[in-house]
Amino acid sequence: MSSKHVMRGMIGFYIFLFFLYLFGPLLVMSVTAFNTSSYPQAIPFESFTLDWYVKLWNHRAMMEGLWNSVVIGLGVVAVSVPVGLAASILMNQIYHRARGVFYLVTVSPVLTPGVIIGISTVIFWKDVFGVTDVTKTLFYKGVILSILGQSSFIAAYCLLIIMARLQRFDRAQEEAALDLGASFPQVF
Repeated sequence: MSSKHVMRGMIGFYIFLFFLYLFGPLLVMSVTAFNTSSYPQAIPFESFTLDWYVKLWNHRAMMEGLWNSVVIGLGVVAVSVPVGLAASILMNQIYHRARGVFYLVTVSPVLTPGVIIGISTVIFWKDVFGVTDVTKTLFYKGVILSILGQSSFIAAYCLLIIMARLQRFDRAQEEAALDLGASFPQVF
């Protein structure tokens, strides 16, 4: 057996362990979700059931949390994508010297820990707009604040993804559209 075969076997074993580490907990939880035992466990598998999903569906707090997560997720997408798109178009069109500073400011939330962003969001809205009692305002239960805080983070990722695509875009297509009589919104 040559060293090439040994190296290939070791790399294959490493990749196997890596994917086992990533997907092992998902496999265990998948088996656990359909087991009839009184306590969620994968081994020993007693029999197939959907009771855990019925209990989840009937658990009011869990369903309210799931609904809040969906609302926050949709709100973050609705805010982050347009902000990231606008920032990437602006970054693609500003002067080269200003581009570095603008890039630093817009990408800094990616480098900031989430706890700091959350605390800063609450302090900012409290100090600037006087939002102190969140149960009597538009910021009820913190859903709006969560959307704004998450959007400041996710918009930076949208900026990076869209900017990478815009850098490969041929500007001659825009010029051709303008030459053919298209307006700027039509070119966009």
